[in-house]
Amino acid sequence: MKKLTYLIFIALLLFGLFACSEDDKPTDARILGYSLDQFIDANTVRAKITSDPEDMEDYRALFNYELVASDGFTPRQGQTGGYDLPWSILQQGYYVPSDNHSTWFPNLNLGGAFKVKNAESIRLYRKVVVSCGASSADCELRGLTVEEVENWGGEMEPAIRLNQFVSAVASYDSVRFTAPDGYVKYYNPKQIQDGYYLLNSEVTTFPGLNSSMPGSLKKFKKLASVDVMGAAADPTLSFALSPQDKTDLSFPIPTDLGGFQSTDLTK
Repeated sequence: MKKLTYLIFIALLLFGLFACSEDDKPTDARILGYSLDQFIDANTVRAKITSDPEDMEDYRALFNYELVASDGFTPRQGQTGGYDLPWSILQQGYYVPSDNHSTWFPNLNLGGAFKVKNAESIRLYRKVVVSCGASSADCELRGLTVEEVENWGGEMEPAIRLNQFVSAVASYDSVRFTAPDGYVKYYNPKQIQDGYYLLNSEVTTFPGLNSSMPGSLKKFKKLASVDVMGAAADPTLSFALSPQDKTDLSFPIPTDLGGFQSTDLTK
């Protein structure tokens, strides 16, 4: 009788263990992620680009994004990183509190450097997309040489020379500037050599040519992309990243996520 009781006890114990292993698989646990784009306030970014109260354009695509951990690590330092993310990629990422407060990019083939543990903030750097033929690269503006130039109000302002966009191109016919709303203007090599882009005012100036240029040409605002036309060959385009102490904006990753929408990443 004792033997039978013992066998029944063992059978019940094994059944219980089997039932738990079937019902409590770790893979069945929900993993909640918070899309990173929620943490980048469009109004704050817009105020960095324009003071026009009637301008409701979303300017977040005008920046590159650097993920920053609480210990200071960023993907710039990782072997599979070394660059910042454009808005098109950042907005596909998630912050996952249950996984060491890491950032995830589940649908993209990004290097492991972009899975940043204990993610604390996101730095923004103003950029322009530069293209020439089949070559294209992001150019973070404060990674270029910055000078002080007289702005349209007669005050000195940080600016970058426009010819830095085309420094890798031996010769070209013209350069097309495009704004976020699709507005386009074309410039010749002489104008590019003379011109500057004012970093705070977000507008061009041509100190030696302003008096001979129409207003719509000499004051190009909110530059989004530069296309070099008529080059003899496609160059290798490469630009230095903006220094980390020259960030344009920075957003913390909230510790209280109550006001943000989560996504079930296990589905």
